[in-house]
Amino acid sequence: MAKKKKNISDAAAEANQNNPNRIYIFAAIVLAVFSTVFIVIMFQGFDRTKVAYDGSINSIKNVSNVNNELLTTNTNLLMLVAGTASSDPTNTINDIHASFDNITNELNAYEATEKSEAETHRYKHAKAFIDAYRERVDLMLSEFIGGDSTVDVRRNTYVQEIHPLQTTAIEMFSVTMELSERYANERIANIQRTFMISVYIIIAVTIAGEIIIFIIARISKRNREALAKQAAEIEAATRKFKHTKEKANEMAYTNILTGLKNRYALDNDLTPRLEGDQFNIAVFDLDNFRSINDMYGYDFGDEYLAMVAERLKADYSNDADIYNITGNEFCFVFNREVSDMQAARIAEHVIQTLAEWYTVANLNVQLTASGSTYHYLPGDCMTVSALLVKLDNVLRDAKRNGGNMVLQVMGI
Repeated sequence: MAKKKKNISDAAAEANQNNPNRIYIFAAIVLAVFSTVFIVIMFQGFDRTKVAYDGSINSIKNVSNVNNELLTTNTNLLMLVAGTASSDPTNTINDIHASFDNITNELNAYEATEKSEAETHRYKHAKAFIDAYRERVDLMLSEFIGGDSTVDVRRNTYVQEIHPLQTTAIEMFSVTMELSERYANERIANIQRTFMISVYIIIAVTIAGEIIIFIIARISKRNREALAKQAAEIEAATRKFKHTKEKANEMAYTNILTGLKNRYALDNDLTPRLEGDQFNIAVFDLDNFRSINDMYGYDFGDEYLAMVAERLKADYSNDADIYNITGNEFCFVFNREVSDMQAARIAEHVIQTLAEWYTVANLNVQLTASGSTYHYLPGDCMTVSALLVKLDNVLRDAKRNGGNMVLQVMGI
C-alpha cells in the first residue's frame, strides 16, 4: 500500500521536533516568496502605468505637432496664394516642404505607439486626408514654380480644394487625440485596478504569514534556541528602532531643501543659552523673493534657495552656526570668538553674498537681501521666539527703507 502524504501540520510538527529553526526558515521563505512575487507585480504595474502615460503624452504631442505644422503650412500657402511672400518665394516653398517632412516624422513616431482599434481607424482616415492634402499642395507648388498658374487660379484652388482638405485633416486629428487620451485613461484605470488587487492580496498574504509565524512561535516557544533567537531578533529590532529614531530626530532639526538646521534646531540650541550667555546673532531675508516663485515657479525658487544655502555654508560656516528658519530667511549665531565689529562686518559680507548673481536652470538671477544684527546679553529675552521677534521687526524696517542693508537691534 502506498504511503499517505503528510499534511502541512504533520510536516510542521516533525520539523519542529527535528529542528525548531527549520519552521521559522520555512515560514520566512514562503512569506518572502509571496511578498517578492506581488512586489514584482506592483512594480510592473507602476512601469506599465508609466509606459501608458508616456505613450499617451507622446501620442498627444505627435498629433499636436502635426496640427501645428498644418497651420504653419497653411500660413505659408496663404502668402503664396495672396502673392505676399518675400521677393524670393523659394524660401516659403522650402518652409512648406520642411513642414511636410516634420509631419512625416511626427506621423512615424505616432504610428510606433500603442493605440486602440477606434483610434487606429480614425488615424488612417486622417492620414489619408494628409496624403491628399500634401499631394494637392505639391501640385500647386509645381504649377507655381513653372509659372503655369495665376493668382486667381491659385486662390480658387486653395479655397475649393486645399483648404477643405487641411481643415478636415485637423478636425480628424483632433478626434484622434481625444481617442488617444480616452484609450490611455482606460489602460491606466485597468492597470490601477490590477495594482489595487495586488495590494489587497499582498496585505492578506502578509497577515496570513504573520498568523502562521505566530502559531509556529507558540508551538516552539518552549524551545530555548527559539527563545534565544527571538531575543536576538528583539535586540536587533531595538537597535534598528534606536537608529531610526536618531535619524528621525536628525531630520526633525534639518531643513530638507537646504540641508541647514531649521527653526526647531535654533530653539533647541539657543534656549539653554538665553539665561546666562551673550552672543551675536543676525537674521537675513531675501528681498522680494516671491517674485522668483511667481515668475519661474516654486521648483525654480527651491533650487535657487538650495544654491544660496550651499554658498552660505561654504563661506561662513567657520564663523557661525547657520540656520534656515523659514523659506528664505537665514539666521547666523556667531561663534564666541567673533567680536561685535567682526560680526557686523561679516553681516555686510553676507548681504553682498546673497545679492550676487546665481545661475539656476541656465538663468541668471539676482535679488538683494536685508538683515538685522543683535548683540544679545544674558536675560534680554525669555524665549527664542521673543528674540526672533526683535530681529524680525528691525529686519522689516530695513526692507521698508528699501532693503539691501543691515540694521542693528538697539536696546532691550
